[in-house]
Amino acid sequence: MRRSSKNSSNPSPLPAHETKDVSLLSYPFLSTTFSLKQLNDGRGNGTGLWLGSQCLSLYLADIEKRELLRSFKTRRKISGEPAQGSAPRAIELGSGIGLGALALASSGWNVLATDISLIVDAVLKPNVTSNPQPGIVQARELDWGVVPSTWIWDDPDSITSTGIKSSETSGKPAHFKPPSDADMTSISPPFDLIFTSDTIFSAELAPHLLRTIQHLARISGLSGSKVERVSYPPAYLALENRDPLLVEKTLRQANEVWGFEVSRVPHSKVNSAMRKGGVNWEDEEWEGVEIWKLQLVSRP
Repeated sequence: MRRSSKNSSNPSPLPAHETKDVSLLSYPFLSTTFSLKQLNDGRGNGTGLWLGSQCLSLYLADIEKRELLRSFKTRRKISGEPAQGSAPRAIELGSGIGLGALALASSGWNVLATDISLIVDAVLKPNVTSNPQPGIVQARELDWGVVPSTWIWDDPDSITSTGIKSSETSGKPAHFKPPSDADMTSISPPFDLIFTSDTIFSAELAPHLLRTIQHLARISGLSGSKVERVSYPPAYLALENRDPLLVEKTLRQANEVWGFEVSRVPHSKVNSAMRKGGVNWEDEEWEGVEIWKLQLVSRP
């Protein structure tokens, strides 16, 4: 197994499956190193590092300047808002130990890192607090099972703690309540990027995840007087394809039920991003990892 790095000042991180028993990870990422607390106590899948997050964080870093910032500037131009002087905003779903959010914030993005309360309190908030970045990272609870119409954005700890759980996933847009003046420092919609990794593992939860992504995309849509269509932010989803039937069904529903254009990022592009980031794992160490782009379609 190769463990060398193109960046001599930072070694290559180990694949997640080789560090499950390490309670405090010293995790090299490009020119920085994160100190990441993780747990292996069986309390939840999100208390440890996973391969999808490792791969997605490097892929987003690779396309950040040439694709993500270009999309951010285009969307600001459409809405008439100045891009200069304002940091782009992203939201991560199922943040776990926070690698993805911290990685994006290291490039200057403001990131809202979300997960269920157990994960937020156990690992996410501690890791956000102990790893300050150029961009702001805020950790808050967001439960996909809560109906979006009951979400609140002016609670510093939770978006969904007072919400109503429901099995309904109709795809209908929900009302968006903007943050209050008292909490304008919170990272809130509109978001310029939505991303998630290692979150396709349950047939029961998958529709709720898709509903959550669609709602976030809709309340982040920007439009202007000279543009007929609404500009929605891209969403990126990374996964380890352990259950091909579940993955295929979820991606099909993303398109047919929730209105997303769905496209897979070519493996060659992901591999290139990994190697640019100094990660030189053998192919078998991360086989099965896929990154998909979900783009909500604007209807005329």
